[in-house]
Amino acid sequence: MNINQKQEFRYQYAGMALQAMITAAWSNKETQSVIFEAAKRHGFSSLRDYLADEAVGFADALIAELDRKDKP
Repeated sequence: MNINQKQEFRYQYAGMALQAMITAAWSNKETQSVIFEAAKRHGFSSLRDYLADEAVGFADALIAELDRKDKP
């Protein structure tokens, strides 16, 4: 996978992760509370910023794992 492909996949995977997290966050009040507390614990004043940061983290982790498994 070249650098342009990685960047494209990073955006795509981050968007998919963010979509899933937003869906989960608004699925019920208990989940919302857990996510809000996690955002505060990690020093985020905005839920948007926290979820975006987490989504990119998931995307990066997935790409790193795929790269690791591609190497002999």
